[in-house]
Amino acid sequence: MDYILKGDDAMLKSRIISCIDVAVKRYLCAHTKLEEYIIVESCRTSVKLLIKDILFIESSRTAHRLVVHLNNRLVEYYGKIKDVERQSTSFYRCHQSFVVNIKNVHSVSKREREIVMNNGESCYASVRYLKGLLDRLNDE
Repeated sequence: MDYILKGDDAMLKSRIISCIDVAVKRYLCAHTKLEEYIIVESCRTSVKLLIKDILFIESSRTAHRLVVHLNNRLVEYYGKIKDVERQSTSFYRCHQSFVVNIKNVHSVSKREREIVMNNGESCYASVRYLKGLLDRLNDE
């Protein structure tokens, strides 16, 4: 990291301390938790999507395709909704056609079975999955 000359004791001590500080910073940066993500193939391109940015994923009107709703865009790719729910512990299947990221849920209307996300978008929960969704939200 550094070449330290012998002779000047004050300079020697400060350079050693400086090297130790740099080593500690590098160690901490290398051992911080990486952000969780998934990779999807969209239009012959691999797209890395951070889990924290995903609001929900829904089945597309086109067969065998899924639409990922992100904070600022939509991404469509080939896939199965049942495979999506296994990709992250943050995902919960709330409907036959929807998987929601529970960390981005703002509110749930039990009566309308509507899930409102942090950005105002909404999706639906089926009666079958509603109780499990509410339990997961209470655990968070």
